[in-house]
Amino acid sequence: MMNNQQANQILEFRKKDTMEAERERFVEWINNDTIGDEKHYKINEGKFSEILVYDNGLRFCEMWKIDGEVIRGELEKYCFFDKTFNTRTKRNAETCLEIDKLDFEKSWNIICEVVLSLMRNDIHFAVFYAKGQRSPHIRIYDFEELELLNPKQRIKAQIEFWRRHVPFGCFQYIDSGMFVDKHTLQLEFSIHWKYRTMFKLLFEYVPEVKDAKVKE
Repeated sequence: MMNNQQANQILEFRKKDTMEAERERFVEWINNDTIGDEKHYKINEGKFSEILVYDNGLRFCEMWKIDGEVIRGELEKYCFFDKTFNTRTKRNAETCLEIDKLDFEKSWNIICEVVLSLMRNDIHFAVFYAKGQRSPHIRIYDFEELELLNPKQRIKAQIEFWRRHVPFGCFQYIDSGMFVDKHTLQLEFSIHWKYRTMFKLLFEYVPEVKDAKVKE
């Protein structure tokens, strides 16, 4: 729970011109059908956005790194659209992949290999990135089989799943903490809590197969 000093820090943080400029750019960007300056990328009206909006089990909060300290508000239900939210909890039917132990160039190469593997297997996923992060984030939102498992089984199932798609010898660089239930994640299309840049959708891959989902 935040104390008064931390709450005041966040209020002052919000007033910064750089943050307001980012929010204005975000409003302009979200109303456009292109991703930033990458005119060849189009927002895909995919399944993931509907899943997030209508999942009542998700919890959201505001989190920032201020003066070296991570400050997070209390988790609460989604209020469409509270622009202060930039963090959410992970869904039980969701699995994510990021690399946090390598530099950007090496991380990017591994992520590209994983993306190609997912596409070859016709798996629905989205890739997000905020400038400053060590790697893009891959998110799979409709891994429905995970909901049938208990928390420990879900972790094991996610590890087994990603081992099939991560290049041999590279799994040690994956942030496995993201496999835990209710792990907090950067909220899509929000200002990153640490780098203060927009967490943008690079692309979403939606297979042509009807109702495509994660394959066993």
